[in-house]
Amino acid sequence: MLSLIKYNLDYYEKSFKYIIPGLFYIVFIAINYQTTSPVWSTYFIAALGTFVFANFIATSFMTCEDITQQGITRLHIRNDTAFHLAKIISLLLIMLVACVLVVLFPVAIGFFARSLTVTEIFVALVIHLMLSLLGTAVGIFFTIDSFLIHATVILFSVMPLAAMFESPWIIGASYLLPPVNFLAEDMHYLSDQKLMPSYSLLVFFLYSLGYSLLLFGIYILKERRKRK
Repeated sequence: MLSLIKYNLDYYEKSFKYIIPGLFYIVFIAINYQTTSPVWSTYFIAALGTFVFANFIATSFMTCEDITQQGITRLHIRNDTAFHLAKIISLLLIMLVACVLVVLFPVAIGFFARSLTVTEIFVALVIHLMLSLLGTAVGIFFTIDSFLIHATVILFSVMPLAAMFESPWIIGASYLLPPVNFLAEDMHYLSDQKLMPSYSLLVFFLYSLGYSLLLFGIYILKERRKRK
């Protein structure tokens, strides 16, 4: 598994498909982080950008190998599940590095108006990691679908639908989307002196983890059936 993960990362690095989404992400983060920025509104916008970035990194990562090369890799490892799991783990490692850098960079440079506690940094990192996990899961799940469908899911995921519409149908449909907008509804708890309640963070963590694992599982099952 480790050798396969290393192969995936090396192959993706040589493909250069990460350059365009990476440049957009860097520019977005650079614009978002400004001197004396408020802590949580800035982190929240960065986390939304991380969600979108993870989507497009996942899509480019899953399509960087052509069909012939994928066939050679599958024949070599002789395990479809391991093939897909290695790709998922490789992507999550990329996003882990991105999240750590995005969370710690403004703290190290002193971009915020005040210093942060270890607890606040931990909460910010958890939020970024969960949104990157969701973005990775959504990006992988919609890799084989049209760009329009994928972009629509991303757009509606980051919109606080419950706050924008009062229709129970729309609110009910929002539960089928990645739970990014539920985090947006909880962000009013966050201020420069106040953290999100621990139970809200725990619910978001469990919801995001369960949702992502479900998408990963469906994707792997769907890909295995295509091989039969």
